[in-house]
Amino acid sequence: MTSRERVIRSLLWQPADRVPRQIVYAPAGEGEMPPDVAEICCRYPMDIERAEFQLPRGERVSGKRGQVGQYVDDWGCTWEIRDSSLRCRLIHSPLADIGKLSRYQPPLEILKRWNLGPVSQQCAESSRFIVAFCEGRLFERICWLRSRSAAVGDLRKDSKPIRKLLAMVQEFCLREVELWCSSDVDGVILSDGWWAEQPSIDVGLWRQVFKPIYRQMCEMIRRADKFVFFDVHGPCAEVLPDLVEIGVDALGVDWQCLPFEEILPQYRGKVAFWVGPVDPSAVAQLTPDQAREGVRRLRRILQGNNVGLIARFRWTPSTNFKTMVTFYEYWLEPASALLAAATSGTQPQQEKAGQPAGASAPQASQSKTTSSSK
Repeated sequence: MTSRERVIRSLLWQPADRVPRQIVYAPAGEGEMPPDVAEICCRYPMDIERAEFQLPRGERVSGKRGQVGQYVDDWGCTWEIRDSSLRCRLIHSPLADIGKLSRYQPPLEILKRWNLGPVSQQCAESSRFIVAFCEGRLFERICWLRSRSAAVGDLRKDSKPIRKLLAMVQEFCLREVELWCSSDVDGVILSDGWWAEQPSIDVGLWRQVFKPIYRQMCEMIRRADKFVFFDVHGPCAEVLPDLVEIGVDALGVDWQCLPFEEILPQYRGKVAFWVGPVDPSAVAQLTPDQAREGVRRLRRILQGNNVGLIARFRWTPSTNFKTMVTFYEYWLEPASALLAAATSGTQPQQEKAGQPAGASAPQASQSKTTSSSK
């Protein structure tokens, strides 16, 4: 079974030989894979691969993205990274003064310079499931441009300037989705977050203003015969039925954000869950034991069946390497051992070290492994 077949079967809630895997990370520099990530990918080959695409540099950009220091993005927002944790914080919103909106234009110039040639070659040569990530976003982008408190206040008042700004961001997002729909990728990732921070909008306003735009994007992607992934930052239980309704195939969430004991049985066959530890602050503190029990929790709900789930881990510079090994290893634990561990009340000696019974314990080192891929 190829990686592409494995992912598609999981998206359709059909049995696969194992749960598909993905690791998410910020490149170490100039697209370089961090050593820990390279080691994990060697031991546990990934099934989902991001499209190899270099976003054209916008006219407003200055500084280097993803490095310590300040960086101005394509939209004119200024970000700062203070240390090796690579956590970004917004320090300047270009439309904090709404009077500047009359002279503001979205960075459509970057969409005019796209070169999808390398992506087409990648899709033709790879047996992995290739996904494209949309940079536009919608609610978050408006918050970054105006500042969160100002944007939320404007949306609640339904002011004329915020409607104009929303239309600008919407135009960019739709054009970006259209470009990816013309490519050979297997899936397109939409991304946004509404309730991870406060202040925020209520669900009624979300349904009135944002849901129709997300629906339009999903319909475009599905008409192009591609799968829709939606990466949600923060809680989303209240709008989960809406996301399923508009055509989302895979919902990306941190595994702490949903009551999966209720959600997985309820949405079986309706939407796949692209899950794991992805909140950067939580990942930094995650222990091997917590990773093991987190994986087991999800697998027990589905009685050890490899359906409807895609395992995702977000690497950060402070990630414990052994935690990553444990996370990916326990998706391979035999269903019989998984269910036995749930009822025995005790764990075999190997499990106490973070390894399933009968599995060889991977060495939590930086060196390349020569063992066979799983």
